[in-house]
Amino acid sequence: IGDTKVKEQLNLAHQIANNNGATGDYLNNLIASAQKTAKRILRETEIDLRPISIAAAAVQVARDLHGDLTHSSCLLIGAGEMGEMLASSMRSGGVDQLLVSHPSLARAEIVSQNLNCHVGEMENLVQLLTQSDIVITSINTRKFTLNDSALKTAIKARRRKPIFIIDTGVPGDVDPAVEALEDVFLYTLDDLERVIKEGRTSRAEKAEKAWAIINEEANKNGIF
Repeated sequence: IGDTKVKEQLNLAHQIANNNGATGDYLNNLIASAQKTAKRILRETEIDLRPISIAAAAVQVARDLHGDLTHSSCLLIGAGEMGEMLASSMRSGGVDQLLVSHPSLARAEIVSQNLNCHVGEMENLVQLLTQSDIVITSINTRKFTLNDSALKTAIKARRRKPIFIIDTGVPGDVDPAVEALEDVFLYTLDDLERVIKEGRTSRAEKAEKAWAIINEEANKNGIF
């Protein structure tokens, strides 16, 4: 509900059909009415603002903390599928600087190719943390990859500029003790799920108003 990608897919499908001569006046008018109605719904209900996916939730929290992400940097530690997906979402969300690090340089190289970014060596982890506004961990080694000692040093060097950490490890990659540090904001997948739950509740409430707008526009345009 409220996913703007559906509207984009509809527009693309109509464009392809139109280019291949597979549309007519009725379908063109129907699509035009749907596009107009969708714009009105987004404008009047803001149904699309709350995230309903892990990736969207992570990007929203990052923006709440850092604002415009075009000036933010992201570090992916590990090569897990979830971590790579979130790193890609951060890039799509505007992050310009992205680094990948892994105890295995070969694994880091593979992920960096997938994400089209540079590799940072794990030996320089504290320096990498100092340079990163967003850190995504995806190691899954049953050992803590990040601890409060490394982050204390990084925060001090960053002059209290906050670090947003997303721990996708199962079990966790980040020592829970880091939650006690000021200027470090640690989120697990469970935390992001809670953000999603709030988004779904919000969209469900706004969906009633959206259906009312759809019925109004459909009746006005003689579709029903």
